[in-house]
Amino acid sequence: MVLFEWAGVGLSREEAFRIYTSLCKLQLSKKLATVRFFGKILGTTKDYYVAEAKYVDALEQPEPDPDAPPPAMPPEEYGTGCNSCSYFVTNDPAAPWVELPNVTPE
Repeated sequence: MVLFEWAGVGLSREEAFRIYTSLCKLQLSKKLATVRFFGKILGTTKDYYVAEAKYVDALEQPEPDPDAPPPAMPPEEYGTGCNSCSYFVTNDPAAPWVELPNVTPE
């Protein structure tokens, strides 16, 4: 692990700690059963941190966006198939996490 850190591959200890504390805060604020660090996407202007989570009650679906038009083909039910997990992203572990929408057939 230390050799990867010296080579600049992976996360530094400070960054890993910041992500860990941010994920703990996310779990408490959203009442998640499980949450884990899914990965880091390196962008040209900003990096994105991705977390994978499951709600305590898989049937308790988050509220859909009221402004969104109805889908042409209904998505899989929340908590099953491709939508078995919820994904959150942020640019900075100190910033709030944003939940990505469910996967749709489109």
